[in-house]
Amino acid sequence: FLLVLPGRDKRPVKSLVVGRPILLALEDIDGGPSFLEKALRFLEKYGTKIEGILRQSADVEEVDRRVQEYEQGKVEFDADEDAHVVGDCVKHVLRELPSSPVPASCCTALLEAYSKFSS
Repeated sequence: FLLVLPGRDKRPVKSLVVGRPILLALEDIDGGPSFLEKALRFLEKYGTKIEGILRQSADVEEVDRRVQEYEQGKVEFDADEDAHVVGDCVKHVLRELPSSPVPASCCTALLEAYSKFSS
């Protein structure tokens, strides 16, 4: 995923947020929490009481704007941010992972276990 930042050279830059493998998506290069980790913590703290969180979609432009703001240095989520936007940021990052965060063999084993014990 490439991103063109406003006010900068028109060459696309590689995103630090979107399109990273899951192990890199959870931790920044410096070892600190990543965008995904911070967004998940925000949802854990503020999103659990929001009706429809992760079901009701936020405006796509708002989600893109928030990712760009993070890329430009606004790396913390404020308590007054729209939880639906943050939730959709999480979904956006997960959709853009280069591979599944859960290996196919694990999914197959879970489905087999479910079918054995749900009968």
